[in-house]
Amino acid sequence: MTTKARNRIRKNTSLWAYLDSVGVLENGTEEEIKQAKKQYWKKYFLQYKQNRRKDRPEFPIGLSKKNGEYERIKRAASSHNMTTSSFLKKSALAYINKVYLVPDRQQVSGIEQMLSQILNEVRQRKNLPYMEIEKRIEAIEMKVDKLLRHPPEIIATINHDR
Repeated sequence: MTTKARNRIRKNTSLWAYLDSVGVLENGTEEEIKQAKKQYWKKYFLQYKQNRRKDRPEFPIGLSKKNGEYERIKRAASSHNMTTSSFLKKSALAYINKVYLVPDRQQVSGIEQMLSQILNEVRQRKNLPYMEIEKRIEAIEMKVDKLLRHPPEIIATINHDR
């Protein structure tokens, strides 16, 4: 074993101790050292994952490709700009807490801007007759209803209104 390789191994003292304990440092070939390292990392990651699961339990789930579960979840995660596992976790917690999982912060920001513009418009037109204000409010209600029921269209609607 070269000095450079030993120095690299010594940085990870537990690896160094393991290789020394199995006796490959003094008597082992390069191939035996490689195999011993492979065994060390296998044991190390197994122990790491076991310890991690104590603090952060994992729940593997199966999604059917036949009935479209996988694609629907994958698409929904993508539309929320999340990984599939992150989306599943956040949507489950949102359901339990009875809150909405915000699809996209930019979309919500766009809705807030649109509502702010509408408020400004109402303030500017406060002298309008009651019926005209009522029509405008109904139009706004329909627009917001459409946005909330069909989230993928939010950005297009916001951009269209500008």
